[in-house]
Order: sequence, then structure tokens, then C-alpha cells
Amino acid sequence: MGDSKHLPRFDPDWLGAFADYSRAVSESFQVAPELPACLILGAVSVATLGKYAVKVNSDWIEPTQLFVCVVAGSSERKSPTIRRVFAPIYDYERKTNDERRIAVEAAKMRLKALDKRESAAVQKNDVPAMLEIARERQSVQREARTVTLTVSDATPEVIAPIMRDNDGCISCVSDEGGVFANISGRYAKGVANADIFLQGYSSEPVKVHRVGREPVVIPRACMSMVQCIQPPIAREILENPALNGCGLVARFIWCLPEELAGHRNIHPECVPERLERAYSERIEALLSIPRPDKPDVLTMSDAALKLFNESREKTEKRLLDDLGGELKECGWSGKHDGRVLRIAATLALIDGCSSIERKHICRGINIGNWMITHAKQLICDNSSTVEAQTEQYKSAIRRKGWKVFALRDMQRAAPRRGGKYPKADEVMMILDALVEEGSIAELDADEGQKRWQVLNLD
Repeated sequence: MGDSKHLPRFDPDWLGAFADYSRAVSESFQVAPELPACLILGAVSVATLGKYAVKVNSDWIEPTQLFVCVVAGSSERKSPTIRRVFAPIYDYERKTNDERRIAVEAAKMRLKALDKRESAAVQKNDVPAMLEIARERQSVQREARTVTLTVSDATPEVIAPIMRDNDGCISCVSDEGGVFANISGRYAKGVANADIFLQGYSSEPVKVHRVGREPVVIPRACMSMVQCIQPPIAREILENPALNGCGLVARFIWCLPEELAGHRNIHPECVPERLERAYSERIEALLSIPRPDKPDVLTMSDAALKLFNESREKTEKRLLDDLGGELKECGWSGKHDGRVLRIAATLALIDGCSSIERKHICRGINIGNWMITHAKQLICDNSSTVEAQTEQYKSAIRRKGWKVFALRDMQRAAPRRGGKYPKADEVMMILDALVEEGSIAELDADEGQKRWQVLNLD
């Protein structure tokens, strides 16, 4: 993934009302500032999912949901940080379902009673009664549903009906990244399916028809994603044409926080209770806002719109410079202005504003510039160089836990190119480089199979 030490750091002040909380979490967990900052943006996206959109002009209405992916190594405290930042969301979901448990059970019993009434109406061919029962069933079915705000590991086929039963909304939040394997077809014989995720990002209608299954129709699908993954998983995502080519990679805010293991303060300051309480209360207030049939439109002040249009003009010119190349080819650059606008809307919601002000656009542009450097490091690092590939091979060896491995083993574990396994001579070139630097040693061939012993990968 390259060296994240030289990337610009995220300024917590860009988060406005949540700046001090973000700093406090960074200090308490001894993580780079961009880790809690990106997770906070994601948490607000979950809390406001499907509730807002931004109107730029009559032809451009941008949803506000975000796709966030943090890439950091093992032991970089991704899991405890995401648990802390998302605690108000998990607590709200649990408390809401606890409060509604009796009502949900009562609604389920009413559905059973409706089944009996339906059978009687069908036997009598009582059409008016059937229509009345159908209308009543639709209402009772909503009362019988529990609240589902997030899922961690679900297939595209399962997510669609979950969204249908949840006002068309769901958020995928995980510290493992298994959902990417599901999208790639882990349970579908390798057939990738990213449609529901792409549609959920853009608030598009979804219509899924499968033989032997009830159709899933969602007038306005809304999805946010917050993922914390390790570098090998990120590499697999970027090298998978099914994920990269369809535009999924292009939708994410990518974050490469600096690794602090070995440089941490073992006696950090804990998050002050007043900051924790203020953050939790604000997230709960956003969660408590009813989800409308149509999103409420956030307007921009004249000054905000002027600054945003100036930023768009700069983006157009940058497509030939730092927003060009692989960022442009994979579609990431083309979604830059939309991401900046979504982030500015998120910042306005953090501050409790009903409209987007110039300061929100300004901070959104700052975050956008920060995003570009991280996306370039991740997407555009020159993975074709021998140096970069040796690091990828070392990561594969560590991941597999090999002490001794064969050529065929490495061909299968090495990064794919265009979805295909590398050729034997390509693998041999990198293995020879690893032998030369003393990371591995070639052993005598075993039944014609070349083998290597792992020595020192540090």
C-alpha cells in the first residue's frame, strides 16, 4: 500500500462540532487522527441515511450517504476505535428494539390472525374483505419489523430484502471487510454482484426478480458503507476487475492512517465524559429524525454555492494533473465533486445546521484534497515495480503463514493481474529478488517442484 508516514494528516478541526471528540478518541486509543475522523463521518452517514439530499441545481440532486474505507495493518486498533465511535448507533438500535419488543410480538400475532381471516375470505370469494385484509397486512407488517441500522457480513442477495424491509436503507459496517468477498462472489461460485451497493450509493430504485423468489422492489435504495480492512484485502479489492471496473472502488473515501505501533503513549488521556456525552446525544438526535418518503433537501447559501462552483472548475483542470491517470481511469476522479458535496452536507448536519454554509464547503474541500493524496497512494502506487511486488509477496507469505512454499503456492497467492494468476516466469522474477535480499532461500526441487524456505521478511 505504500508508506503512509508522508501523507498529510487529517485536521480534526474540519469536523466542526465533533473536532474535540475526534481528537480525544485519537489520543485515548493512540491512533492516527484520520482513523476516528473517517469513522465519525461514517457514523453520521449511518445516522442520517435516507433523510437528506443536496440540491445543486434542477438537474443535480446529490444524496448524502458516504462510503468510507480505512486501510490499516493488524494491531492498529481499528476494531476498538470503530466500536467506540459506533457505540451510540449500536445502543440506539438495541434500546429501540427492546422498547418495541412487545409491540413487535403483538404485530406478529395480528399477522397470524389475518392469515385466518384471509383463508376465510378466500373460501367465500369475498373480494372487499380480501382488499381490506391486504391493506391491514401492509400496515401490520411494518409494525412487526425490528429496527436494523447496520449489517456486518451479508451477501448482496440478502441485503436487498433487508433494505426493502427497512425503508429501503441499510449500512454495511465492519472491521473485517468480508462484505467485499461476498460482492466478489464468495458464495456465488465467483460471480460478482455489486449492483445493490452501486444503486444504494446513488439512491436509485432497485428491482430484483429471481426465479422461485418473491420480487424485491425498492423505490429509493440508500446505503452507507464503513469498512476497516487490512492492506492485503485492499490490494485484492483493487486488483479485482469485478470490483474496480464496476465503479465500486470509485465511490469510496480511502484512508491510509499512519501506523503508530511502537510509538504509542501507554498512559493516554481517556475521552472526557462531557465529549462522549455530547457526541452520543448528537448522534442519537440524528438517529431519532424520522426518515421521510422523500429526502429533505439541504440548500446551500449563495457563498457556499459560489465556492463549490469554483472548486468544480479547479477539479476539471486537475483531471489533467493530480486527478488524472489511474484515479481518472477507475472513475474515482469523476466522483470527487460529489464526494466533497456529500461531506460538506455531513459537516452541516454535525453542526446542527439546516443549510450548507460556506465554512462547510471550505472544510469539505480541505477533506477532499486530503482524500486525493490517500487515494493516489492506494490506487496509483506503482504496483508494477519489483520493489512494490516484493512487498506484496511478503504480505502473501505472512498471510499464509508459510515456512516453506512451492512455486505453485505462490502463483495462487500472489496478486492477480486482470483477474488472472501471474505466470511462472513473472513469479520467479520476484522470488529471485527476495532470495537476493535474503528474505527467502531456494531449496532443492521436490519431485520437480521448486520450493523456497522463508528466512526473514523484516
